[in-house]
Parts: sequence; structure tokens; C-alpha cells
Amino acid sequence: MNAKKKKKRKDPLDQLVEAADSEILGRLVKRLAVAWPEIRRECFEFLKKHVILTPDEEAVSGAEAMFAFRMENSTINRRFLINRVTV
Repeated sequence: MNAKKKKKRKDPLDQLVEAADSEILGRLVKRLAVAWPEIRRECFEFLKKHVILTPDEEAVSGAEAMFAFRMENSTINRRFLINRVTV
């Protein structure tokens, strides 16, 4: 058996994320969040855990997260209905 450990190849996406500045990453997050309600909700949940907000900002963020959740469910329901109709 070879005693050497295989060097794990770094994920190309990890390399790009590490190389990008915060402005580029912010644009990417916004672009994805606009296109997919489930990603928007995930962004709210993640950022609320990692960013300190004022009470007013927290209230707005909570409301937006609930709106994103409702939009996500609406989108999922629409996809389900469309799939049922087209099958």
C-alpha cells in the first residue's frame, strides 16, 4: 500500500470564490436570488446568522425572509402543477 496520501484536488469553484472580491460575490448572490426564490430564502437564513443587524433591519429582514419562503412555495407549487398538466 502506498503510504503517501493523495493530494486532494481543490474545487475550481472554491478557487474562483476565493479569488473574487466582495463586490463580485455580492452581484452573484443578488443575481441568483432574483432568479430562484429558494436561493433568496437560503441567502436570508445564512446572512441573518452571520451578520449583525439593527432591530429595524432585523424586522425588515425577517419579513423579507417570510416573503421569500412564500414565493418559494408558490414557485414549487406552480412547477408541480405545470409538470402534472404536461405529463
